[in-house]
Amino acid sequence: MSLDFNIKYYPLYRASISMMAWLPVFFLYFNQSLEIKEVILLESIYYMSVVLLEVPSGYFSDKIGRKITLIISSLGFAVGYLLFGLSQPDFVVFCVGQVALAIGMSFMSGTNTAFYFESLQAQGKENEFADREAKVVGATELASAVAVLLGGFIGALHLNYAYLLSFILVIPGVIISFLFVEPDQLESKTSKGILDQSKTVLHTLRQHELKWVFIFTVVLYIMTHIPYEFYQPYLKLLEMDHGLFSVDAAIYSGIIFAITRVMGSIAATNSIRLRDRYGLKMLCWTAIALQLFLIAMMGILLSIWVLPLILL
Repeated sequence: MSLDFNIKYYPLYRASISMMAWLPVFFLYFNQSLEIKEVILLESIYYMSVVLLEVPSGYFSDKIGRKITLIISSLGFAVGYLLFGLSQPDFVVFCVGQVALAIGMSFMSGTNTAFYFESLQAQGKENEFADREAKVVGATELASAVAVLLGGFIGALHLNYAYLLSFILVIPGVIISFLFVEPDQLESKTSKGILDQSKTVLHTLRQHELKWVFIFTVVLYIMTHIPYEFYQPYLKLLEMDHGLFSVDAAIYSGIIFAITRVMGSIAATNSIRLRDRYGLKMLCWTAIALQLFLIAMMGILLSIWVLPLILL
């Protein structure tokens, strides 16, 4: 294998890892056997695990290697999917599954793009990174759209089937991660300790633009997860209280999620062009305005007319 393998198959790896067929049904899956407060607790366990693992996993990636970090990530996803797909409803097992998914997400976060950039840089193609990454994200969103659409339909048969489908879809990503070639890292092997690195990161936040982007990212991430977490029970409320659906809410959830992924693919593919035309801050403020509007409408109205807004 050579670095050409990395560049050629990285998009396929990203697509496979992103095919999370469980996304449109996870809240419904948990809520069928747990009270809603326990579902929220499960989600908090996942996000707290991601927060706690994010910095150590990045340090691990720098010191030990990109490839092994991506292998751990892909295996974390696979183990999590099996736990949810094969186990009987059990809060403790669900907690372990959430931690496994958190390992998958945190060990992938940042390492995947660093791996791709360093592979391109080793071939003298680092200037192509932004355009290539935008296309990878676009293709990844399309792959995710297919997965969540399938997940919604198969979840209507049995909700845990969506996790088993996710396991099948992640297998190519696991195999590719084992076949990747470790790229040369930029000063990573001689970097300072984790505390010194953390101080350096905090010091860089004195840069106005970087601080602005950091704050925006945190705020938008929080805002995005309000409709993300609650649109599935919102669909269930429409189904139960208004009798609007003749089929399972999981199917509608999968369809909605798939459409949002397609729209996300279009946006991601054109993101660099849009940034150059309208400016980064204009795109950021637009994203925040859309989220605020959606959250307000979901809180004020219980109506099928809110569903098209979710697509934004």
